[in-house]
Amino acid sequence: MKRIISTALAAAMTMGVMSGCGEKKESEIYEIKYYAYNNIQKEEKRVLEEINKYTEEKIGARINWITIPPNEYNEKMKMLFASNEEFDVCFQSTATDFYTNVRNGVFMPLDELLQKEGKEIYEMTPKENIEAATVDGKIYALPTIKDTAEEWVISCRKYLLDKYNIDTSNIHSLEDFTPIFQTIKDNEPNIYPVLMRGNNTFFRFLPFEEITGCSVGAFRTDSFDKVVNQYDTDEARAFFKLMREWYQKGFMRSDAATAVNDSDIRATGNFFAAYGGWLPSSDFVSDSTPEDKRVVHIHGLNEPHLRTGNVFGSGFAISSNSKNPEKTMEFINLLNTDKYLRNLVAYGIEGVHYKAVGDNQWDLPDGVTKQSDTGYEPMIFTQGNRFILRTRAGVEPENMWDLFKEFNETATVYPTLGFVFNPDSVMNEVAAIENVYQEYAPSLMVGAVDPDEYLPKFLEKLKSAGSDKIIAEMQKQYDEWKANK
Repeated sequence: MKRIISTALAAAMTMGVMSGCGEKKESEIYEIKYYAYNNIQKEEKRVLEEINKYTEEKIGARINWITIPPNEYNEKMKMLFASNEEFDVCFQSTATDFYTNVRNGVFMPLDELLQKEGKEIYEMTPKENIEAATVDGKIYALPTIKDTAEEWVISCRKYLLDKYNIDTSNIHSLEDFTPIFQTIKDNEPNIYPVLMRGNNTFFRFLPFEEITGCSVGAFRTDSFDKVVNQYDTDEARAFFKLMREWYQKGFMRSDAATAVNDSDIRATGNFFAAYGGWLPSSDFVSDSTPEDKRVVHIHGLNEPHLRTGNVFGSGFAISSNSKNPEKTMEFINLLNTDKYLRNLVAYGIEGVHYKAVGDNQWDLPDGVTKQSDTGYEPMIFTQGNRFILRTRAGVEPENMWDLFKEFNETATVYPTLGFVFNPDSVMNEVAAIENVYQEYAPSLMVGAVDPDEYLPKFLEKLKSAGSDKIIAEMQKQYDEWKANK
């Protein structure tokens, strides 16, 4: 009888010890609170369950993934920062007031964490990416490994080029498009020769690198020494004059200055040319579309380059209030280096939301014609390292990431990469400049008004609003940054 009791007691003690171990193990699983910049997905919860199974096993952490839609993100994050809410990691970029957030102390420096818990991804990340997220000598975010180089091109409908025997090899400037647009205007009355709006114009092709933080202030790309008012230049005057000519000839929509988007025209396809960013996959994508949608990209108007705004187009920052920044960095490192996890986050569960095609590609599940029908189609550029993602079979080249890597590495690195303007001392002037810009620039950009009359008014109002003071402050900060680089 004693033996039976002893055996039972021993078993009970063993179970208690095992139960205690289980509880301890559960208590050691840290929940990482992550604010993600994305559209909320119907199947997000299901995918997150799979993510957490994997991260628990790999790093002893679960992810409390809180998605905020893009049009709400900045305002909601400002509220979270103001309330001093505790969280661990969030999406950041040059478009989310990252540099202002850094100066407000909401993020912690990552230098030591990247040397330890983030060592693997730190060594994989190009130095240009790191420079773009470095403020006052310290790293405050991990920018995504992605298509960091950019080249602006004008894309023309191939079937119209062929129909009118237009030779694109003779195009070397914006002026060279005038007779081409005239041909389209004369022969295709239902097609806009060029798709353009007041906030979506060809001004990007001018030789300026605009400084983030204000609507006025830029470096000339042939020198990068002096900050100038890009609108008070010979190049800008010639551009506005050309746009006026195009507008008066009816090359663009009559409401181009006030139109907020081009979705109506894009839906019909009733346009010949538009500008956009070229990537190494662009030609492949065009060739895989229907005949009337294919385009020819006109190069040579803008050299491939690396600038701060594009290099840091997405990334991760750790909150100063994080209770476990080490575990948070472990997660950032895993997400950016683990191919299984990265593809799970991007495309969902294999066999449910997508099917694998070979080792490096993916496609929609059988019977599904649109990715949105799977219930999971997030914006993958916001989630981390793109170079370990599968590519879409039949839509993207299998070697796309090799092409992107070569594109990044061969692009011109602007010497201003890493410079960030701090507008704190001129905030009143910046706000005033923005009001002036919105009053005059959209109309000038598309030629809806006479530049001989309106450009002098625009420049005078910019001066009255404080453009000279802003440019002087930009110059001062740039000179100091360059001296300490």
